[in-house]
Amino acid sequence: MNKQLRHCLCFAQSFPDEKIVFTLQRQLSWTHKAIAIAQNSLSKRKGSDSNERN
Repeated sequence: MNKQLRHCLCFAQSFPDEKIVFTLQRQLSWTHKAIAIAQNSLSKRKGSDSNERN
């Protein structure tokens, strides 16, 4: 699988709402998408960390 396709797949998996993916896919550069994926991943991890503490 080529690199660009992996990036697109990762972005789509991070944001499963098709409306978000289709809108942002065209408007954001890959750098912005990578930041969004990292933020989404971080917020998911923080959420799971707080659930484990309770």
